[in-house]
Amino acid sequence: MSTVLHVTVSKGLGGVPEVVRTETRHLDEYGVQACWLETIAGGPARDAAAVLHRALYGDDRVTVDPAALTAALDSFVAEHRDRVVDAARHADAVVLHDPLPLAFAPLVAGRGRRVLWRCHIGHCGQSVSADAAQAMLVPLLDHIDHIGFLRGAYLWDALADDPRCAVLPPPLDDSSDKNRPLTHAEHTWMADRLLTTGYLNGGGRIVTGRSYLPEPSSPYLVQVARWDPLKGHDPLLVGFADLAAERPDIQLVLLGPHIDVQRNYPISLEIWKALHDQKNALPDRTARRVHLWQFSPVARPIEDRAVNMIQRRARAVSQNSIREGFGLTVTEAMWKEKVVVGTPVGGIADQITHQVNGLLTDGTPGGWAQTAARALDDEDGRQRWGPAARRSVADRYLVRPQLLDQLTLLQLL
Repeated sequence: MSTVLHVTVSKGLGGVPEVVRTETRHLDEYGVQACWLETIAGGPARDAAAVLHRALYGDDRVTVDPAALTAALDSFVAEHRDRVVDAARHADAVVLHDPLPLAFAPLVAGRGRRVLWRCHIGHCGQSVSADAAQAMLVPLLDHIDHIGFLRGAYLWDALADDPRCAVLPPPLDDSSDKNRPLTHAEHTWMADRLLTTGYLNGGGRIVTGRSYLPEPSSPYLVQVARWDPLKGHDPLLVGFADLAAERPDIQLVLLGPHIDVQRNYPISLEIWKALHDQKNALPDRTARRVHLWQFSPVARPIEDRAVNMIQRRARAVSQNSIREGFGLTVTEAMWKEKVVVGTPVGGIADQITHQVNGLLTDGTPGGWAQTAARALDDEDGRQRWGPAARRSVADRYLVRPQLLDQLTLLQLL
């Protein structure tokens, strides 16, 4: 049996762990054993990860200081060197995910093993910060056999003719707790208390917040996203104030991961606090209908089933990103036949064709409110867009075809 080693900075936060969990669940079907090494970034390395992520998204509000970032990467490698080398010793292939683990490339290359770097971040257009970050990382790619980007449009200029590059969008696992059909009993068991108290019947608190839905049947819009300035929470809240004035029953749920101050980027807590301040500044009748929830540190299957239920029960799903790598939460909602209101950025533009399998918005408060209103009220459109969304995911993003492509690339079949 062949062995593939995945190396990430986290096993819990963001889309990358979701991708790895999805793929490793199915590797044994192809005679491949999976190993997964978490290399937590603390201190300067954590700050460097935040800078590199935002820079590679094309966010020119961050400053790329190559000397400081290189020093942070060197300390990160030194901290995890022995664990990485030991884990890679018996692997036939190694997959490094995102900027920080790329620094391990010189340690894991050679000995006949194939090394793939997957970049789960990207942008289109001109960006000074992205150019600087790419220039800093390109030398590390000398040790890489294959390079995977989420979209062809994200290919770096320096790699334009590089045969090592491949397009590897994140896969959706239709059999996982987050995406499988829920039985009526499961759905009811979770919804009856979780949506109104944060607790499960007979269990502990799953989501924490300062307010919950008035009734389990209350209609709501939901956005599931990490607490990040690039996820467009601010204009969404402003837009909801306009929407709420016309629809006195609709609620808004903003759901994100548990904030661990030791592991999350520091900006996550800043965003969480700023959103509460923004909510409190709304008129009271509107603020009561805005619900900011983060998950408690619960077991992954429980969290996944909760996301599944919350998405399925929503009247519509929002993804109001300013920048986006791919948008796996969009894929998940589309698979559940939900009408998604998304911005045409990153992989969201690949997934949603306006008025065919969802709705696109310009992301401004007014644009979001207008599009969200249509997602709620256009019953003829809803009957078309939801089923078309599911078909498009089935045709393009399910895990087994995606995984087969990757294993072929790594010569593990």
